[in-house]
Amino acid sequence: MQKINFQNLPSTTTPINATNLNAIQTNVENVFNGSETMGNIVVDSIRSKNIFNKNMFVSGLNINSSGTYISESSSGAGISYIKVEAGKTYTITSNVNRAWYYNFSTSIPTLNGTGTARTGESGTARTFTVPSGYTYFCLRSYPSNNEDNINQNIQLEKGSTATSYTPYQNLDGGIIQSGSNSNGHYIKFSDGTLMQWNKFNVTDQAISSAYGQLYQGTRNITFPIAFVGELPAVQCSEFQWGSSASWGGTVGNGTTLTGSSIRGFDFYSRAVGTRCDISWIAIGRWK
Repeated sequence: MQKINFQNLPSTTTPINATNLNAIQTNVENVFNGSETMGNIVVDSIRSKNIFNKNMFVSGLNINSSGTYISESSSGAGISYIKVEAGKTYTITSNVNRAWYYNFSTSIPTLNGTGTARTGESGTARTFTVPSGYTYFCLRSYPSNNEDNINQNIQLEKGSTATSYTPYQNLDGGIIQSGSNSNGHYIKFSDGTLMQWNKFNVTDQAISSAYGQLYQGTRNITFPIAFVGELPAVQCSEFQWGSSASWGGTVGNGTTLTGSSIRGFDFYSRAVGTRCDISWIAIGRWK
């Protein structure tokens, strides 16, 4: 995430507190990096039911109802940005006695930002669908008694039905991202663990190099995404040539952060031209 360093202008009619703007960016950046564990990440995140995290609420700032600019507030207002999914339905509820409203944006608004206004009232469940192309949900709220009171009484959840209030929960160790490409599949966990795997078949794999009383064949694989830090642990769980009883393993010193060499073994020499099913899994770190 590219970070903008906001600075206060010498003189403005509506002063902007650069420290607070930078705090918002830091909060959102922490979500993407996973340091604010399971804040509100991506499509396939495992999340708390209530995805409003009071620790990401920045007091002392106000955003206008059209979401076009942020200004410093002395009235007790505060704002919070939450990553959401375009096209998905959410419901927001609150039991405090002061007003709040929300809007959507494609980025964190500044003086010339953009957003789509949506308004609501406290004490009333409001259901909305995130507009296409929008990825941020911004909530502005006024504390009824104090900041902690309103933060503990707001609930933002997926779906069109308001459920009973539960506090935001830090799901440490949960999935924050998953994906796949031509090299296989991967899952990133919030504690930094990265799991990758693939299952495929080929017809150009031989197991024909003599290895004592056995025969072996090797194949190089590329991980879907690179690991970081220590080399991952790699296991070849399947290397079956045709209907034979061949099995798989790894090549010593054959693993890097971006790929590995695996090999198949058989009691008999096996030539290319027959289907060979191969499966592997690797576990390491993404941060």
